[in-house]
Amino acid sequence: MTNATRSSEATFEQLEKRLHEALARLEDPDAPLEERVRQHREAVRLHARMDAVLAEARDLVKPAEAKTGTPPDAADEPYEKVLARLTAAVEELEREDLPLARALQLHREAEALADRCESILKTAQGTLEELTPGAGANTPAPPDPIPPDLPAALPSFPGDDDAPPF
Repeated sequence: MTNATRSSEATFEQLEKRLHEALARLEDPDAPLEERVRQHREAVRLHARMDAVLAEARDLVKPAEAKTGTPPDAADEPYEKVLARLTAAVEELEREDLPLARALQLHREAEALADRCESILKTAQGTLEELTPGAGANTPAPPDPIPPDLPAALPSFPGDDDAPPF
């Protein structure tokens, strides 16, 4: 069994907790020398396993485009699918028992998905602005002009021949 395989059996946090326990026992002045030597070896072994977990995590979080040459969201997925994938990644990230390697991988994926969602929304906004001129100007629409035949449509009152209709 390789170090990478063994390191995936325990989370980084579990290894770190065990390392702190071993260090506490190592520092116990009442412990016999043989026990302190054994705890030192255990601390060294746990530290090496933690390094292996970190190395494995670094390998997992390398961007997918570095491996395949194309970004993971290269397929033109609709916004709803990308958002669903982002939501699922965030929900998994919120789990407390998530190994560090998986958490790093999900974090990278979630960032890419969030960027993709933002890109899709900006593209949609640009399309809307093209279809409706002035929609993106953040200015209120001008009021409807007064139709030129409006004064003729108003009733006239006796003595108002020269007075404006308003």
